[in-house]
Amino acid sequence: MVESKGVLMDLAKKMFDPVKKNPYYLGERAIRNLRELRQNLDLFTEKEAIWVADWLEYLGDPKTAQKIREKRGDFKAIVINRYAELWHYR
Repeated sequence: MVESKGVLMDLAKKMFDPVKKNPYYLGERAIRNLRELRQNLDLFTEKEAIWVADWLEYLGDPKTAQKIREKRGDFKAIVINRYAELWHYR
């Protein structure tokens, strides 16, 4: 199912500027939004893929979370693709 422009705009807002949402902590590094996740993606291993999926769902993106859960080994590419898709709607 293709997401409408309005849905993508709302989702981009949630993902790039989350309000009252806790950051994801990788060690002592706080990842607060999709931009910071993308910038620090090289620090994550496949072991953190499910945690990343859970956090993205918590921010409001269950579609991406489900894709990561289905293909853990591809989680970095999935995040990069979603970032690129949503960047245009922020």
